[in-house]
Amino acid sequence: MRLELMGELHQIREKSRLFEKKYNGTFEEVQQKALHQEEDFNLDDDLMEWKAYKRTEADRLKKLEDMKHERLQLA
Repeated sequence: MRLELMGELHQIREKSRLFEKKYNGTFEEVQQKALHQEEDFNLDDDLMEWKAYKRTEADRLKKLEDMKHERLQLA
C-alpha cells in the first residue's frame, strides 16, 4: 500500500511539474496572474486540474503520514 501511494505521489508531482513548466511558475503564482488577466478558458481548465492534483497530493501525503504513525503505535 505504501509503495502504491508513493507511486501515485510521483505521478502527481510529475503532472504538477509539467504545469509549472508550461506556465513558468508555481500553482499559486499562476493562479494570481490569472486573476489579473482576461479570461482564458484553457488556463482555467488547467488550473482546475492542477488544483485537483494538489489536493490529491495532500491527501496521499496524509495517508502516508497516518500509516507511519500507525506503524509506530504498533511497535
